[in-house]
Parts: sequence; C-alpha cells; structure tokens
Amino acid sequence: MNYSTTSPRDEATLNAMSEYALDVEVQRELRRGVGRGVDLSAGQWAMLNRIVTDGGVDEGVLLRTDSPFDSFRRIRRRAVLGRLVAVGLVRRANGRMTPTVAGVGAIRPLMSLDPGSVLFPRLRVMRQAELASARRAQRRHARARHTLKLRPRNAD
Repeated sequence: MNYSTTSPRDEATLNAMSEYALDVEVQRELRRGVGRGVDLSAGQWAMLNRIVTDGGVDEGVLLRTDSPFDSFRRIRRRAVLGRLVAVGLVRRANGRMTPTVAGVGAIRPLMSLDPGSVLFPRLRVMRQAELASARRAQRRHARARHTLKLRPRNAD
C-alpha cells in the first residue's frame, strides 16, 4: 500500500526539478573554479592537476619529498595545499585531499562545463557529497553551539 501524498507523476517531476537544481549548482561551481583557475600559480596548478587526475591523494604522499633534508620544499607544498583548501578547490578529509567541483573546473574548464560530457555525472555525485559534508558541518556547529552552556559572570 502506498500512503504517499504525491502521485508517481509528481514524484518524477520533483526528481527532475531536483536534478535540474543540482545541475545548476554544478554549473555555478564549475564557473567559480574556472575563475579561480586563472589566478593559480604554476605550483598550485600542478598540485591541483595531480589531485584532480588521481581523483584524490593522501596528504602525506603530496608532502613527501625525494630528499629527507628538503624541508623547505615540504613547507612550500604544505602552503600550496593550504591555499587550495582555503579557496575551495580541494577538500581535506581524514588526511586525504579530494578535488571539489570547482577544482575540476579550474583544471579542465572546457571538458567539464558541457552537461552532456562524460564527466558531468561524476561532478553531480561530487557536488552532492560536498553539499552533504557542508550540511553535516552546519549541524555539528549548531549542536555544539546549542550544548555550550555559559556560566553567569560573578558580580564579585
């Protein structure tokens, strides 16, 4: 028995509308990435290209250098990763660096902007994961703010 208040036709319409909204969201992020990609330095572009090409890389692998004495290169790489995370082209989760939809747009602007491309369904999934992660962070922040109990100041 189906106790749904919407008909199957209405559900199909809602699904099509939500897919369209997701496509608009993906397009917006790709355009943002194209704009950010213009401002990337050669080192940032190379690092982002590696992350996008591999589909995600462990942070330790990106920071590893050939020589154990080359700590300056490691420091520079850490700064490059920090900048990519700060502008939203890469996400850091559990020590793994994964590209965002904007990051893919910065590296592959022409290939990714076409909704008919092979890459677009993967971008939809990536954007859904980004939005879910942002919602979880908002809930966690709201829960922490709600459980925070402030003690009244003593009037001593």
